[in-house]
Amino acid sequence: MTYYALIALAFTKTIPGGIAAFRFRNASLGLKAFYFLLWFGIIHESISLFSAYLFGHNLALRHYYTAIEFALYTLLYHEYLLSSNSRRIIYVGLLFVPFAIVYGYFFQDPFRFNTVARAIESLILVTYSSLLIGDIKYQTGIKYWYKSSLFIINQGVMFYFATNFLTFIFSNWLLDHDNQTLVVAYTMHAFINAFVNLVFAYALWKNKYL
Repeated sequence: MTYYALIALAFTKTIPGGIAAFRFRNASLGLKAFYFLLWFGIIHESISLFSAYLFGHNLALRHYYTAIEFALYTLLYHEYLLSSNSRRIIYVGLLFVPFAIVYGYFFQDPFRFNTVARAIESLILVTYSSLLIGDIKYQTGIKYWYKSSLFIINQGVMFYFATNFLTFIFSNWLLDHDNQTLVVAYTMHAFINAFVNLVFAYALWKNKYL
């Protein structure tokens, strides 16, 4: 990922993170977990900036980030997924957190992309977000459910992980065989991430049915 793309990404994370600071007091537990995810992302991207500038890479930081990111998303979806089957899936998904840490640091080179963990995380979170669409539409009783802030946040999560799934899978292959394409792919990844951050900011500012 280019250094300037990292700067743009770090900046856009501060927008929803700042709004979350004003919304935190009256937020639900699941939404507070989402706010912590935003703040953790700001800290992580700032550290990644310095790591990329000083050492030329930040890949070793990505393994713990994946585990913490997933744990916080799990708390968000655990609260808002309503059906019992959805909740069972959440409990099974919690097995992913120790897996991501152990696999990332002990079963692969920590200075390479965590392609396996990120791909699995993407599949699980796209599943969560798909289930939540049904819950919002059929079980919340919200008339204009597609206008709710929760629905917008959920669509941002789905869009991010669905669009970046192939990038996550092929990162190490591109690292070994086509570095130029890798730079292009992760620059696009950064700007997709930035767009999703702005979507989150809009949803939190709107603050409808949260």
